Amino acid sequence: MTHWLFGLAVVVFGALVGSFLNVVVYRMPLGLSVVHPGSRCGACGTAIAPWNNIPVLSWLLLGGKAACCKAPFSIRYPMVEAATAALAYAIWSRLVLPMDGRAAPELDFALGAFALLFTFAAMLLVIALIDLDTLRIPDVLSLPLIPLGLATAWAFGSVTHVSTEQSLFGILIGGGTLLVVTYGYFAITGREGMGLGDYRLMAGVGAFLGWQSLLFLLIASAVQGLVFAGVVKVFRLEGALPRLDDPLPAGFSDGNEAQQPEAASEPDGPVPLAVPFGPFIALAALEWLLFEPLWMKLQTTWVFGMGT
Repeated sequence: MTHWLFGLAVVVFGALVGSFLNVVVYRMPLGLSVVHPGSRCGACGTAIAPWNNIPVLSWLLLGGKAACCKAPFSIRYPMVEAATAALAYAIWSRLVLPMDGRAAPELDFALGAFALLFTFAAMLLVIALIDLDTLRIPDVLSLPLIPLGLATAWAFGSVTHVSTEQSLFGILIGGGTLLVVTYGYFAITGREGMGLGDYRLMAGVGAFLGWQSLLFLLIASAVQGLVFAGVVKVFRLEGALPRLDDPLPAGFSDGNEAQQPEAASEPDGPVPLAVPFGPFIALAALEWLLFEPLWMKLQTTWVFGMGT
């Protein structure tokens, strides 16, 4: 099979996975099964026929409306499907067409590494969307990233260029840094500045990307998070964000349990803006995953002064 046929197959596979990710993002915060029942219309509950559930294409053909009752479907559904397809192709191309001149791996090695790295990327996408919707990160998604990242480094380190040792240090330094920041901020201010789910997520990201990615991850996620918060403030979009006092589903972690009992009473002053950090950790992780040679060059040249 030629490269373009492999690429096409990867895109179709990614879009199908993206359709499933939409189900996970919607159902998991509600405590519902992600496999049963099948996809149904959110407005009238009618089962969606397979030919009306083709990723991206069905949404376009139906004009963004349900075939059963004509209720509008959010544009986020096809966007997630398209983004997942694009991620799948980008990861595949990154493996078989290395941008730094490294030799491409054998096909079986490339497929194995792709399976794990795409799983990582898909889980990051789900975590980001759920955190954006609920201000919570499910432990059932973030914690498995740690052993999966270690397994990827052990089995495919020659392809991903992350050794087992780098993965281990990524877990310890990545998770440890955010844990210290979280408790340090609370000790100084008496307020939660970051959820405990964020440090678990960073530990999982460090497992996949290694300790060498952490400086970039911390800077990029913080900067992008601040930009997002600024946009929300400037355009007065606070009402579009979820509240911290919403019920906490089983299997979720947000590190804000101490605030929950007080949430029922009206605050005396302005309510601080609650911006989820998980989406920006995930975004920075994907940026590193896809463009690691570029970031490494910039990091060593600008930060450490080691460029030639």
